[in-house]
Amino acid sequence: MKPRWISRMISAPLGVMLFLAGPAWAQPDWVKQERQSTLRRAEPIRVGGRQRGRSIVDWQQGYIQVTTRATADPKMCVNIFQCRSLADRAARTLAYVELTRIIKGVNVTASSILRDELVKVSAARTFVRGFIRGARQIGETRFKAIEGTKHVEAEVSMGILINGGLTRGILKLEYKKPPIPPRQTYRPKTFTVKLAPPPAPTPPARPSPPASAPKKETSAPGAVYTGVIIDASGLGVRPALVAKLRTPDLKVFYGTHLVPRELAMNFGLAGYAGTEEQARATHKSRIGESPLVVKGLRAHGTRKADIVLSEEDSQRVVLADLKGKFLQKAKVVIVINK
Repeated sequence: MKPRWISRMISAPLGVMLFLAGPAWAQPDWVKQERQSTLRRAEPIRVGGRQRGRSIVDWQQGYIQVTTRATADPKMCVNIFQCRSLADRAARTLAYVELTRIIKGVNVTASSILRDELVKVSAARTFVRGFIRGARQIGETRFKAIEGTKHVEAEVSMGILINGGLTRGILKLEYKKPPIPPRQTYRPKTFTVKLAPPPAPTPPARPSPPASAPKKETSAPGAVYTGVIIDASGLGVRPALVAKLRTPDLKVFYGTHLVPRELAMNFGLAGYAGTEEQARATHKSRIGESPLVVKGLRAHGTRKADIVLSEEDSQRVVLADLKGKFLQKAKVVIVINK
């Protein structure tokens, strides 16, 4: 059953928007062919069978953006300025509707999506309602007259952040839930694996003085790993606000029980990338210069958001964290191939 506040927010403005909608326009180039992936999805927005813009969900860059277009019927306008105002209002209303629709489908955990939270938790409904209304406009509203008609078309782009935006409210609610029982967590007292030291970062090339003898490069003593990259390519993993790392017997060794609430709300529990190279480039500030790289074993959960690692790799991550202390700082990036 649809929550009452969603019906009130959508039904009346959407009715006005549909009444104001003008004739269909030619299909833009970005609708014809755009490569889709788990990390980045771009879809056309349709109203009444007509394309009214597009939406983009980008987990690697961490944002959701909608671009919507609407027109105003000149019969309802006193002058051109009122037509522009009505078209702008209709485009904004459609943007809010689409942001709400997209957010409701975001994975929260490996077993739930945000729509489930909206039905069960009133605080989630309150947060989403205010969060959508606080979406930022990207650029200015663009107006143009539709050739051959008296209609004025308005185009509006609205965007929200995932980490540091959507996570601020949803993870706050997640941290209010009962913590993971200690018997379901994993923190071995003894280790059966050895951890190789991280490779030293490659220094920038410098011209060597002609008289000096070449020196051998050695890794810094006591070097530690600065983060971890989980290679989950080919496993069908889907991005989520709360992603956990598990052992083969499904014990959790990374999740909300390790990361402080404020840090998780501001930066999220994990970043996402399409390749290891993109992870190092896009999330360098998160995982640092020398991240540990391990391969995921399989995806877990109905939403396939948690990642199961082998016993050996689970120990490697925990062992590296004993020196690097990167798990409690959420220095985790998950690679999902495109």
